[in-house]
Amino acid sequence: MPRSCAPAARAGGIAAAVAGLALLAAATGCGSSGGSGKTSDSKPARTSDSKPVGPAKGIQVPAKIASLKMTFDDGTNYYKDYGIPASVSKNLHAVLYTDSADDKRSVTVHGGVGLPVPSDGPSDKVKALFTRWEQGVTGKPTSSVATGSAGGSAECATFGSEAVCGWVNGKTALTFNFNGFGLKRAKALVPQILSAMVRT
Repeated sequence: MPRSCAPAARAGGIAAAVAGLALLAAATGCGSSGGSGKTSDSKPARTSDSKPVGPAKGIQVPAKIASLKMTFDDGTNYYKDYGIPASVSKNLHAVLYTDSADDKRSVTVHGGVGLPVPSDGPSDKVKALFTRWEQGVTGKPTSSVATGSAGGSAECATFGSEAVCGWVNGKTALTFNFNGFGLKRAKALVPQILSAMVRT
């Protein structure tokens, strides 16, 4: 079962997932890379200026997003044991951002173009995403979140005292684990992170 959402791994909580990612970065040495790929979405979302937003074309990993500083990105190693073909995993990311204003706060972002989203689960794409990649919040109440220029749909839920969010636009999907942020702050950061990371 994939990453920190697997029941055994999730038992340690989001902080354990962040610690595990930091250990992986130290062991492998990580760099950032951008993914790309064609996607489809039958009903493009609209931004506040009412212009249609098409499907996401790829994911980029900026060095900074607001007060968040990128620590590492190692999707290649992160996804290698999940049965995902190399042609897909090369477009996936496992990014750790730390808050330069408070180093006890961090955000992990996972996914990218082609991240598998189950089609046999909930019709809500974000909830379906959670059933495979964030099982700790599967079945919990979610609230919709603005997506900014990224389009698609995003939702957040709580896992203990932390916030877990997901976003889907066509064949591109991301999950976000907010460590040290409350739900309200996490929901405010999601559109900023999406606007910075998603290429449309």
